[in-house]
Amino acid sequence: MGREPVAVDILLEIDGVDFDRAWEKRVDAVIDTASGFTAHFISSADFMAAKVAAGRPQDIADVAALRKAAETRAPRSGKEPPESKLGGQIQ
Repeated sequence: MGREPVAVDILLEIDGVDFDRAWEKRVDAVIDTASGFTAHFISSADFMAAKVAAGRPQDIADVAALRKAAETRAPRSGKEPPESKLGGQIQ
């Protein structure tokens, strides 16, 4: 919907992502501070799972970049690393 750079993709299914589990882990964010309008987004883990399932070279590169950014952004807190949540498919 819309035109670049202001476009929205509405997907009825996403390979690699189960809707019910993704809904439980959704991220809510205010997208218009003036009105307080919020929207739901899939979690970063589900986003990366979808990219891995797509398997295109750019998606694989995106996942690697996202994991690297996550590693540099937050110190390890003893939580499970992102790659183990996806079965370690991308290095």
